[in-house]
Amino acid sequence: MTRADDGLHYDSQTLNELSQEPCDLAAEIMKSVFTISTEVLNSGTELSAEESDAQAYAVMDLVHVSRIVLSAKPLMARKEAAALEAKITNMLISLPASCSDLFTPKSHSQFSTETMAVYEFRNVTAPDQLLRQLEKSTADLAASGAVNTALCEEAVPLITALANCGRVCPPARRYWRSKILPTLLTVRQRPEQGDTLKARLIRLMTSAHSNLASTVADFLFVLCKENAGRLIKHTGYGNAAGLLLQRGLLHGGHSAQSAEYSSDSDSDTEQYRESNVNVMTGGPEPQNQTDPFAGMTEAEKEAEAERLGELMERLEKTGVMKVMRKGDGNGSGGAGGSGGAGESGGACSN
Repeated sequence: MTRADDGLHYDSQTLNELSQEPCDLAAEIMKSVFTISTEVLNSGTELSAEESDAQAYAVMDLVHVSRIVLSAKPLMARKEAAALEAKITNMLISLPASCSDLFTPKSHSQFSTETMAVYEFRNVTAPDQLLRQLEKSTADLAASGAVNTALCEEAVPLITALANCGRVCPPARRYWRSKILPTLLTVRQRPEQGDTLKARLIRLMTSAHSNLASTVADFLFVLCKENAGRLIKHTGYGNAAGLLLQRGLLHGGHSAQSAEYSSDSDSDTEQYRESNVNVMTGGPEPQNQTDPFAGMTEAEKEAEAERLGELMERLEKTGVMKVMRKGDGNGSGGAGGSGGAGESGGACSN
């Protein structure tokens, strides 16, 4: 790979046939150059215009090289490239927003080929390779059954990189969203059920490995442009509650960073209204539900209501829940949970 006045040039055959030693060497060089360049740029050290430009160009070249390497599918399919792939993934955790166009350059075609993935006239081959890594990582985690700490720790940097790229690179985010969060009109079961990538990721949101769970939740939140209502539509309130609690968004709304996202028109409100999705579970509403009070007299209904009131009083006395009564302030426990669900349900339909 060489630099000329008109940019970086490389030979695809040579790149795809790299052996273990050159791959490892390239990985270490990229790691060192990226670390030095980003630390200098973020250190606050006063640089001359030429020095600042040189450091910025170094980072831009690394992003360009990263895209080229990730796009070399034959190379990425070989085990020799594992270390290089891992280093690139770690670098992308700090992908600058100014390098978004380098990571997903414009394409003259709207159609994908065997060697290039295209989405919305953008070359998304590199994001597609990261998506393939995510597919494999989540499949391995699903196959391991119990919490596999080693696999969890391997997955965290990758998903962190995906989340950061999604924040600063709109084309990559939209591409991943189209692949991971399909239209709500196709919902036939609860979002965590099945073996799709979406289902595996949503199951990981409630993983016992807390770092992995929060990282996955953050990635899905980014795909939803950090909009609480949109996240709930795709995952269900129950699965999203942990992240929403951490962000102070149990009652819906947007994160402080949501304004930074592009204003693309990827709203799914109409789909949600037509899909008959249950806000709590994220799955379809049960069909042909029977009325539990059908056939009961008014006296029997009143007796049932009194029995329910007695049960709630017993739960309150044992401290299991605190009942919110009209005129009270914000409750906690069971009553607080019910209020949160109601508010979030409203947020979902906006």
